[in-house]
Amino acid sequence: MNYKRMVLLSLILLTSLFAYGCGKQNGNLEGTTQILEIENTEEVISKVDSDSVEIRKHYIIVNPPEDLYELKKAVENFYVENPIDSKIVAGENKLSRIEVNFYRESERLPQDWQPNETYFSVERLEDHVKDLIAVIQWSDANPQNRYYIMRKSSDKKDYGTSIERIEYIEDEVVE
Repeated sequence: MNYKRMVLLSLILLTSLFAYGCGKQNGNLEGTTQILEIENTEEVISKVDSDSVEIRKHYIIVNPPEDLYELKKAVENFYVENPIDSKIVAGENKLSRIEVNFYRESERLPQDWQPNETYFSVERLEDHVKDLIAVIQWSDANPQNRYYIMRKSSDKKDYGTSIERIEYIEDEVVE
């Protein structure tokens, strides 16, 4: 009887450990770069008497690459896989201008951050410029993608100070 109970408990323990390990392996995104849209922040600016439409979208990057070229590739791949310009209906005789902003995840700007404009508290994306690490700009007038890629300080003393910045037009570095 004790032998059967011991085997049964061992099987239950091994099955539990196996299930936990598989779940941890498949569900653990620690260290993986993810790009998530910040809901309720898209801006579409189109005035009746204007000849252009401006679209701004905002995303958070979880675990952004440290290497600026790798960061550029990550946002570029995201932009290619999620074409924002194909979703724009600018209207007849109007030019499109797109700006896609990417912020690093931080204590100040968590994955689930939302703008807040209540009576007692106001928090907007403009308050999180120190976490802005990449920008893509595109326009019908100049159909080349322009990338601004930045590494910023995470130290409390000089939080958000730019450490390094590279500008690209497509794959060419702008000096």
